Amino acid sequence: MLALNSAATGMIAQQTSVDVKANNIANLETTAFQKQQVGFVDLFYMTDKRAGYISDGSGTLAPTGVQIGLGVTIGTVYSVVDQGEPIITNQEYHMMVNGFGYFQLQDANGDYFYTRDGSFKLDPATQQIVNFQGLVLTPSIAIPNNTNSITITDSGVVNAYVAGQATPQEIGQIQLAMFPNENGLERLGNNLLAETAASGPVIVGNPTTDYFGSIQQGMLEGSNVEAVLEMTDLVKAQRTYEMCANVLEIASEMLKDANRIVAA
Repeated sequence: MLALNSAATGMIAQQTSVDVKANNIANLETTAFQKQQVGFVDLFYMTDKRAGYISDGSGTLAPTGVQIGLGVTIGTVYSVVDQGEPIITNQEYHMMVNGFGYFQLQDANGDYFYTRDGSFKLDPATQQIVNFQGLVLTPSIAIPNNTNSITITDSGVVNAYVAGQATPQEIGQIQLAMFPNENGLERLGNNLLAETAASGPVIVGNPTTDYFGSIQQGMLEGSNVEAVLEMTDLVKAQRTYEMCANVLEIASEMLKDANRIVAA
């Protein structure tokens, strides 16, 4: 009975949907977290009669065929790249991208990573701006010794107020990265993303130029997860799962009845 397979695939698909929604809710307070959505696709169809099939010798074409679907599966789990709400921290090394773009990070091996999480700090050993894992904000910016404070303009220009100097000193330029297909980026955890063949090659530029967003100093981007919407979707997924389970039970009982009749 095809209903057994269709109901089972529906339960599996909705379980995946619940898993995704649970992860979204768990990251409600994660800095710059981009929620995920599930895209469903129908499975193959068993064709008993094709549309246009000549049903008799009169040459009359059947306007519709007879096709029965075999269920559903997950087609994609994609990121929703809407910007999260700004969070004011007043920390001078904290930055938020207002608009399009990702911060670039580099590890000791020279590998690049990308993030919207701008909760940076100063590494006292190297005097460079780094994230909480010690990955260096790229292009690297060295903060002079005896710096009292820094300012970062909307266009990413970093100025240092050094003790004993009357005017600020320009010490670097923050750049942002974009990709032809943001949903092709690979999630690595720790708010990090990696370039893939699906994302396309990285495009680097200065903030406020072309389509790049601006830099907001002393702010962080919040998660774009909407708790009420996620809970609503979670309930819908649960109800759909339960309905598929009911179909599975009913189809199983019908199959048992059919077997008993045949046996009799």
